[in-house]
Amino acid sequence: MDFRIALRTLCRYPAFTALAVVTLALGIASTTAIFSVVKAVLLTQLPYRDPDRVMALSQVGEWTAHELPTRTQSIESISLYGDTQRTLVDNGDPEVLRGLRVTHEFFETLGATMALGRTFTPAEDRWPRANVVILNHPLWVRRFASDPRIVGRVLQLTGEPYLVIGVLPPDFQPLRMSNPAEKPQIFMPAGYEPHRTALCRGCLDARAIARLRRGITLADARTDLNAAMREIVRQYPADFAPDISIRIAPLRDRMIAPILTPLYVLSAAVCALLLIACANLTSLLLARVTARSPELALRAALGAGRARIAAHLLTESLILSLAGGAAGALLAWPAIAILTSLAPRELPRLDEIHLDSSVLLFALGASLFAGLSVAIVPAWRAVRIDLNRELKRPARGGLRNLLVVAEIAMAFVLGVGAALLGKSLLRLTAVDSGFDPHHILTLTLSLSPNRYRTQDGARQYYRQVEQNLRAVPGVLDIGLVDNVPLSHTIPVKFRLSAGDTSASAADLFRASPGYFRVLKIPLRRGRLFTGQDGVTGPPTVIVSESFARSQFPGTDPIGQSIQLGPVNEHRPWLTIAGVVGDVRQEGLDRAPDQAIYIPQAADPLDYIRLLVRTTGDPLRSERGIRNAVRLADPDQPVFHVQPMDDYVASSLADRTFTLTLISLFGSIALLLAAIGIYGVISHTVGLRTRELGIRMALGAARSTVVRMILRDVLILLVSGLTAGVLAALALTRFLSHLLFEVRPTDITTAAGVALLLACVALLAASLPTLRAAAIDPNLALRSE
Repeated sequence: MDFRIALRTLCRYPAFTALAVVTLALGIASTTAIFSVVKAVLLTQLPYRDPDRVMALSQVGEWTAHELPTRTQSIESISLYGDTQRTLVDNGDPEVLRGLRVTHEFFETLGATMALGRTFTPAEDRWPRANVVILNHPLWVRRFASDPRIVGRVLQLTGEPYLVIGVLPPDFQPLRMSNPAEKPQIFMPAGYEPHRTALCRGCLDARAIARLRRGITLADARTDLNAAMREIVRQYPADFAPDISIRIAPLRDRMIAPILTPLYVLSAAVCALLLIACANLTSLLLARVTARSPELALRAALGAGRARIAAHLLTESLILSLAGGAAGALLAWPAIAILTSLAPRELPRLDEIHLDSSVLLFALGASLFAGLSVAIVPAWRAVRIDLNRELKRPARGGLRNLLVVAEIAMAFVLGVGAALLGKSLLRLTAVDSGFDPHHILTLTLSLSPNRYRTQDGARQYYRQVEQNLRAVPGVLDIGLVDNVPLSHTIPVKFRLSAGDTSASAADLFRASPGYFRVLKIPLRRGRLFTGQDGVTGPPTVIVSESFARSQFPGTDPIGQSIQLGPVNEHRPWLTIAGVVGDVRQEGLDRAPDQAIYIPQAADPLDYIRLLVRTTGDPLRSERGIRNAVRLADPDQPVFHVQPMDDYVASSLADRTFTLTLISLFGSIALLLAAIGIYGVISHTVGLRTRELGIRMALGAARSTVVRMILRDVLILLVSGLTAGVLAALALTRFLSHLLFEVRPTDITTAAGVALLLACVALLAASLPTLRAAAIDPNLALRSE
C-alpha cells in the first residue's frame, strides 16, 4: 500500500521526480563506468595459476636469468621474453604477426595452460632453436576459423616452415610488448646459447618474469635474489657494477603501474561527483519535505505516527533510487563504450572492460545506498515537525544551504583539477620535441630473410623504394629508421677509449641520410650521413647534442672515436661525423636521452620504419605511397601505416584520457551545482514571498530586493569557494605526477575556475531573483 501511495505521489509531481532521477542517474552512470575500469584493471586477478606468486624482474640479463634459479632458494623458475614478428604467407593474404620470443619456462612461470596442444620443451629452446609456434586465441579464431586440427599443421612464416604446437585459451592475459598498445599473436622459442650469453654476463636489459616457490614472500625473494647477485658480482667483478641489485615486484603491479595514478584520480573525481549528486538529491528532498510540511503536519495531527510518515518518505526515496539506478545503468552502457574508445591502447586489460553482472550489481547497490542515505535527513526532519509552527510558516532551509556550499566546494575542486590537467597538456603540446611531426606518413616494412639473404640485397630494395617514392606527386623527402620518435628505444653500451673498463649506455638508432631531413632534426656540428656511409666509406656515427655535451664537455666531439657494444665484444671503433639536435624519444614530458645514430645502410634490418614527408595531408598520398612501395616488391608486407602526428597523440593519450573524463565530471558537477543554487534561491524566494511583499509595500525598491537575494547567493558562493580552496590545497598535490610545468597550487588557474563558478552561480540565481523582483505586494500579502 505504501509503495503504491508513494508512487502515485511522485507521479503527481513529474518535474521534481524527473529532476531527482536524472540527478542520481548522472552520478550512478559516471561511478559505474569508472568502476568497470577499476574492476577490470585493479580488482580482477590475472588469469594465471597462483597469480600472486608471479613476479616481474628488472636488472637481469640472459646469463643471469639462467644462473639465478640454481643460486637461490626462493625462485621456482625464471623466463625471458622479447619482441619478434613473422609474416604469415598462407591461408589468405600476407599478414605481419607480432609476437614474443620466450624461453621454454615462460608459460609454466605464468601458470598458463593451453587450450590446444602443448608448450615448448627445453630441447626446442636450445640453439639452434626449433621452428615451432604457439598461436593466441584471437588469431586462431580469426585466421583459422577455430580449426581444432590446427595443432600439427605447418605454417609458412616469413618463408620458413613453423609447426603449430599449441593454442592459448581465450582468457590468456599477454605481457606487454615494447609497444604497449600491441598484443602478441604468436609465441616462439627464444633459443639459449651458453657461449653467446657468457660473452655478455653484464648485459642486464632483458625482460623477465619469475615464479616464487610456495610460502615465499616478496621480501624473502628480494633478499635471496640480491644475495645471489652479490655472489655473482664477487665471482665476475669485471662484468658487473659493484652496487648492482635486482628489482622485483608482483607482475600485476608492474602491469598496472603506468595507469595507477590516473585511475586513482578518476576514482576520486567520480566519487566527488556522486557526492555532489547525493547532496543535490538531499537538497531536493528537503525542499520537498518543506513544501509538504503543512500536509505532513496535518497527517500527524490526524493521527499518522512519525514512523508511518518516515516510512512513506523512505519509500518515495527507494522508488527514486531504483529509478535513478536503472537510468544510471542504461546511461552507463554507452558511457563505458565511450570510455573504452577514449582510453589509451596501453591501458591494461582494456578488452575486459564491459557492463557485466557484477558491474550492474554495483550500480544497483550504489543507487540504493545513495537513495536511502540521502533520504535519512529529510525523513528525520519530517518526523520532527512542529505542528503549530509548520501550519503557520515553514522553516528556513539552513541545511540546504550547507549542502549547496558543499556542492560548490566539490565542483571547484573538480574544476581546478581539470584546469590544471588542461594547462599541463597545453604546455606539453607546446614543448620543443626536437622534430617536426606534421605532414609525415610512417610505414613499417618487413623483409623476408629468405628472399633478402644479404645486406646488398636489402640495400638494393630500400634504394628502389626510395627511388619509386620520389616519383609520387606530393612527396618531398624520404627517410628510414628502425624506431621512430615516441615509440620505443633500444639502449646500447659504448665506451670512448680502449682503457675504459666499463661501458655507459645510450639510445641507438639506425637512420638513413634522409631521416634527419624528413623530421627536420637540426644539424648542430659536422655533417649528416651520405649515401656512402655504412657501405664503402669509413665507419661513422652521429650523436645527439646531449650526448656531445655529456661525453665531451668543453671539447669538439667531431672526429672522436666511439665503440659500441659490451667491452668484451671488441667491436670496431667508429668516428663521430656530426652532432644533431636532441629529440624527446621517450615522451614529450621527459628530457631527451643521449642518442647515437649509425647509418642504416651499415646494418639494413629486415624490419624498418619508412617516413615520407608530403606537401599536405599525408593520408591523401597514402595510396600512391603504398603503390610505390609495392612496386619495389609486391610480396613484402607493408603495415602500421599512420601519420607521425598519431605517435604524438598516442604519447599524450593517457593525459588526454584523464583530462577528458575529469573535464566531463567537472562539467556535470558544475551543472548539478547550478541546479542546487537555483533550487535553494528559488526555495528561499518562495519562503520569503510575504516578507518581500511587506518590504516592497513599505517602499523598498525592487533593486533592494535583488540585492538581498544576490547577497544570499554571494554568501553561498564565498562559503563554497573558501571550502573548495582549502580542499583543493589538500587534494591537488595528488595530481603532481600528472602535471607538466604547472604547480598544483597555480593561483591563476584557481582564480579562473572561481570566476567560472561565480558566473554559473549568478546565472542559476538569475531566474528566481527576477521572480522576486517582480513580486506584486498586494498578491503576496493576500496569499498569506
